[in-house]
Amino acid sequence: MSGERTCARPRTASRRIVTVGDALFPQETVRTNPLLATVVVVAGGATALWRLSSHAAFTSLFAEDGRIFAASALTKNYPVALASPYAGYMHSGPRTIAAIAAAFPVRDLAALFVLMAALTHGVVALFGYLAARQHVSGRVLQLITPAYLCAAPVGFETIDVVANLQWILLPGALLVLLWQPRSWFGVTGGALLLLIATTSSPFGLLLLPLVIVRLLHDRSTGTLTFSAATVLGIAVQGLVMLHAPARARGPHITALQVALRYMTRISGQAVVGTQRTEHFSYRGSEEVGIAGALLVLVLLGVLVMLHAWPGLIVASTALLASIAFFFVPIYLNAPPPQSATDGSRYLVPASICYSFALCVIADATIHARTISIGRRRIMQGPAAVVSVALVVVMCLAVATNWRLSSDVQRPVQNWPARVSAAALDCRNRPDNWVERIAISPSHWFTPVRCIDLR
Repeated sequence: MSGERTCARPRTASRRIVTVGDALFPQETVRTNPLLATVVVVAGGATALWRLSSHAAFTSLFAEDGRIFAASALTKNYPVALASPYAGYMHSGPRTIAAIAAAFPVRDLAALFVLMAALTHGVVALFGYLAARQHVSGRVLQLITPAYLCAAPVGFETIDVVANLQWILLPGALLVLLWQPRSWFGVTGGALLLLIATTSSPFGLLLLPLVIVRLLHDRSTGTLTFSAATVLGIAVQGLVMLHAPARARGPHITALQVALRYMTRISGQAVVGTQRTEHFSYRGSEEVGIAGALLVLVLLGVLVMLHAWPGLIVASTALLASIAFFFVPIYLNAPPPQSATDGSRYLVPASICYSFALCVIADATIHARTISIGRRRIMQGPAAVVSVALVVVMCLAVATNWRLSSDVQRPVQNWPARVSAAALDCRNRPDNWVERIAISPSHWFTPVRCIDLR
């Protein structure tokens, strides 16, 4: 008898893995039209490109984009620059973009950085759309995830800044792992994004549990390729971090403080919008976020009662990823409270995962095939109304917060004019003379050799 119970336990565990795996990694049933993919990339890139409301972005280099990545690309060969850590970890995405831009005239660096940052948003938006299409049946809901990814109403310091692309790549990598491509092109593209994301951020390790679950579920070509790319990227990132100088940590912050920030900024501002929560006091913003978080928990409970297991599993996974992507960076870096507000890069990956979870919940409540009777069936209608209302509010937040004045985000700098002035100064200078070209913020600069200005 005990032997039968022992045998039953592995079978039960195996069934649970299959159930979770079938929900998280369904087979792709529709092939992607190349024209549609191109439209999504172009639309996503254009949205990200025009979030700054003037042309100042095309004529300015911002912070690390100029001082760290452009400077290293102009003075070092690509392999050396790629392996060089900054802030304690590897940045393969920004280093690669800087190397491509450095192949063109120096005066075009600012415009190229902005264009390639926008193109990255568009590519990640495509993978977000493909993942949403597998888990969300409503066509409108499928488009919300890529739209939110390119126009999130929080994290304005990530707009068109190459140094902050890791905060877009990280949720993009999560969505890739929730996608089962049918073509070799999709497998290759997804693996490349996973490799770049994990070698551009120290938080790629948070993707490992999902990789393990996917490996336990199936051994398809896509799964093995995605898993290999993720593990390789994490290993390379870890190796670089081991040899990098230690990064200074901020003051101690408690888990309760991080939880309150999450509810205020993610379940609050990321859904309602930053401009709308300005009408509330700081305490009021916390109350809005707590109310939103409680609503989501109630909706998850309704999914349990409706037996909508696929939607529940996917939404719960996205919410757990949202919490992890917010909690770990905030807790390890311990930024002051004012840097975790509207313009913080730490909000972006968590808010994207949260928005994806809301879309999955809305779709699951609308299309739940309820076999239960009585009170459980009665709950489906109100739950669908509430979940759709949350998604509508989130869309309004995106529509009213997607653009930002360039005077706020990035002061006018006129990089081409400053490069021309530096080139004039280099006429009587030796080739190895270094000109320090001022960028934004005011105390930052980009060192450029005279040989690169001629």
